[in-house]
Amino acid sequence: MKNLSLNIPGISGGSTNIPNIPGFQIGPNAAIKDPSLAGVLSAILSLVFSIAGILLFVFLLWGVVQYILAGGQKERMAKARARITYALIGFVIVVIAFSLSSFIQSIFFPQGFSTNITPVSTPTP
Repeated sequence: MKNLSLNIPGISGGSTNIPNIPGFQIGPNAAIKDPSLAGVLSAILSLVFSIAGILLFVFLLWGVVQYILAGGQKERMAKARARITYALIGFVIVVIAFSLSSFIQSIFFPQGFSTNITPVSTPTP
């Protein structure tokens, strides 16, 4: 079985001399452990849900701060309430999407189901 190496322009020596770049992992601790389509989609969905969670927190906090700083002005309070409402509606949508993706994943890849395919080696003469 051949070893795969990652060649990055400007860095010589393949995967042995790659510097420690934050957020960039290679090897068994990589973010995408399964290079199949299901593994890549799972990693992408995980990233999307993480970003959605961070955005939820930011927009919710932004709405609360706007509400506190509204100073009793009805228009500003209405904008802040709308931002909080939209953030909570977004949260519900993200939770439903996450639940739906987990449900679909459990249908197509039940617990204990392995997606790893053993490569067939060529016979030696």
